[in-house]
Amino acid sequence: MRNKKSMLIAVMAMSLIAGLALGVNVVQAKPIKISFMHYFPATHFVHTEIVEPWTKLMEKESGGKLKFNLYPAAALAKPPDFFDAVVAGSIDIVIGYSGYTPGRFPVGDVFGLPFMGYNSTRSATKTFMELWRDVPEIAKEWRAVKVLWFGSPPPAQLHTTKTPVRALSDMKGLKIKIAGKPAPFLKVLGATPITMASPEVYDALSKGVINGVSYPWEAIKGWNLGDLVFNHTWLNLYAEPFFVVMNWNRWKSLSPEMQKLFQKYGGEYGAELWIKAWAKGNKGALEWLEKDPKHTVITLSRAEQEKAKDLEQPHYDKWLKNMEKKGIDGKALLEKARKTAQMYAD
Repeated sequence: MRNKKSMLIAVMAMSLIAGLALGVNVVQAKPIKISFMHYFPATHFVHTEIVEPWTKLMEKESGGKLKFNLYPAAALAKPPDFFDAVVAGSIDIVIGYSGYTPGRFPVGDVFGLPFMGYNSTRSATKTFMELWRDVPEIAKEWRAVKVLWFGSPPPAQLHTTKTPVRALSDMKGLKIKIAGKPAPFLKVLGATPITMASPEVYDALSKGVINGVSYPWEAIKGWNLGDLVFNHTWLNLYAEPFFVVMNWNRWKSLSPEMQKLFQKYGGEYGAELWIKAWAKGNKGALEWLEKDPKHTVITLSRAEQEKAKDLEQPHYDKWLKNMEKKGIDGKALLEKARKTAQMYAD
């Protein structure tokens, strides 16, 4: 009898220990929460066709071990502060815009010089991804974060409310929204550059604070600006990369298994996802503007285009001089960027 009781007690004890162990495993199996912020509205295709599909894929492929909390519309920080926020760890992942960080990536600024020859989101995105991989001086500038991938919008055009820009002289006196870094490119063409975050643009246009914007075609639809700007001039003025980056400590806290997952679906996979969504959005917006009788799409004459390029030469000279001070062969890097843009041109 005593042996039976002893065995029963032993079985119960083992069951209790197993149950406690199971409870511990359940606690440990809670998903890893990753915060992910960008500044586009939740209705924008960056959110619906890039961020949501990518994070859902990561959650699925992780077997439920990852859980992403999404913060669109710059919910936790202002767009110019995104890079600092992810470095500090107040957010795990951001999609930020390098145009809001003048002076922070001086070597990589070659990518955003005016009239580099990008004609699509593919040519611009592929160019910067390749430069980041192949040029140590550029890669060094991004050591403060874990880079997941880069993605560029298509090159920026000019969109105005009332004044159609058919020649550079038409820009005189116009207040045009543009990011901080490329603002000087617009100034030498005759316009007055105004810097502000994209979420503030609609209100500024509606109140007449600004007369237009320098954006890719997609932004007119993506930011609902089609009822405010009606004149659209081809410029292909510049392109600046968006960066999809992660806080280093957050990255290091992940298991090798989870890190492999980020590596698999970052890099080229992420860049291609970006390219597909932006190409679709840009094409759709341009076709809409060309068909809508309220909107006019303008192409500058070849003479005006060449004049515009000549006016931008001082910005190349300034960047080359800065590279010379750093002991970097700026001419070779500039030529590589241009050739790469041509290689990936659509």
